Amino acid sequence: SEYPQDAARRERSAASSGLRRAFITNDPGERLAMGRREAAACAVDPVAQLALGSALMEVRDLDASEVAIERAMALAPDWEAAPYERGKLYLRRDDLERASLAFGEAGRLMPSFSGAFSNLGATLGELDRTAEALDAFRQALRYDPNGYTILNNIGVVSRELGRLNDSEAAFRKVIFALLLVSGLALL
Repeated sequence: SEYPQDAARRERSAASSGLRRAFITNDPGERLAMGRREAAACAVDPVAQLALGSALMEVRDLDASEVAIERAMALAPDWEAAPYERGKLYLRRDDLERASLAFGEAGRLMPSFSGAFSNLGATLGELDRTAEALDAFRQALRYDPNGYTILNNIGVVSRELGRLNDSEAAFRKVIFALLLVSGLALL
């Protein structure tokens, strides 16, 4: 006889294999079909539900995407990826206020989640909340110190706040980092 946790482990393993295949393909329709299969086969797996929500978002079925993302959040309320995807969904709907709340929640759940703080900063910037945007970008930079786009965004927001020295310093770091990547700084 089999223990319930063994069946659940086997189900998760099969689902993760299918999900890996789904995100290798470049065809959004094929990814969606695979995501639907995996989410149906493993209805209690938040990863499968979130992958389905992401694939639905990609094909612009935003209502169905929201249902899948909410399901993932209910299954794993402390998992930062779910509110992050919710933030992306709200961006697609041009609901910047709710997007900022979702990205903030993802960052609260995982304070080292640079992508959540970067998206939070960009969203707050669009909402003309530049001081808060700058704080979010700085948090993102703590965990991605070579994040060129984060540094660039810090430069832009600092300039908007009238902090020209901070702005120039951030832009110099971007230029230097890009020179290092290209190998030109060694000349």
